[in-house]
This record gives sequence, structure tokens and C-alpha cells, in this order.
Amino acid sequence: DGREVPQYSLEDAKDLAKFLRNADIRLVRAEYFWKLLDQVRIPPARRQELEVKTENVIKNDDGRTYTKALVSHDEIDDWAEGRTEALLCSISHSWESMEHADPTGDQCDRVASATALYAAAFGVPVWVFIDFLSIYQFEQTPEQRKKFDLAMDNMHLLYAHESTMTLRLEHLS
Repeated sequence: DGREVPQYSLEDAKDLAKFLRNADIRLVRAEYFWKLLDQVRIPPARRQELEVKTENVIKNDDGRTYTKALVSHDEIDDWAEGRTEALLCSISHSWESMEHADPTGDQCDRVASATALYAAAFGVPVWVFIDFLSIYQFEQTPEQRKKFDLAMDNMHLLYAHESTMTLRLEHLS
């Protein structure tokens, strides 16, 4: 299509953070998946819904304050600069239908179980990339489509970067 595709390092955390910001990719806190599992809820079908629904917040340990399910780009920058720790986990999975990647919530249940183990083992927050909640899905505004295309240009970074780990979900519900 004639546009120049940016190149990013597979080794530099700052480059990964730059990619996430440029493509407006948002990681999801593992606690969000844990909340879905506890409440026997199905995730929204698209990132657009995750951004706007007020119930998509997580009650913090103090029981009084709340955190948004989506990790901010500033938090990612802090991670890349070494000011905060987190484990970045990319989910490789199949969409179960054109309308919703996980209509029964089974895949998110498996993400919840795995990330709870990771959090316990590594003792740091787990931030998850899962396509239908992390990048804008159809139907998109023109700006969302531009960000989606930027994400697709370098999607391999999320699975091959030395700062990420990949969880493969091999079975459909």
C-alpha cells in the first residue's frame, strides 16, 4: 500500500514499548481474567467494549480503589525503563467464531489459570496481550483502522520479543 513499515528490535524493551504505543496496543491485567473466572462471566467481544464498560475495573487489595483492566502506555514505558516489573504474556489462540473470539469464556478461563500460576511463580504483575481485547476489532473508526494496520505490521514482536512469553491455547471449547 506504499506506506513505510516501522522496524523494531526483538531485544530492546523500549522498542517494544514504542511499538505498543504507536499501534495503540493495550495489554490486559491478568487480574481482569481472574475476575471473569470468579464471576463466571464472558469477556467482551472487542477492545472497544472493554474500554467503555465501567464494570471492567479491578478492585485493588485495599478494597477501596480500582484499576482499569487495560494497562496504560505510561505503565508500559515505566516497565521498559526498568522502573516497574511485569511479566508480558502473549496469547496465541484461535477465534471460535467471527463474532466473538471466546463466546463461552473458556479461553479466558485458561488464561486466568495460567497467569495466576505465573504471578505466583514470578511474584510480579502479569500483563496479557490477547488480540480481541488488546487491539481494535471490526468495526473500526478510520483512526482505529490505522492503529490496527500498524499492529498487524509488526505483530510478530508480541510473540517473538525476548521480553515476552507466549501461551498457546491449543483447544477450542
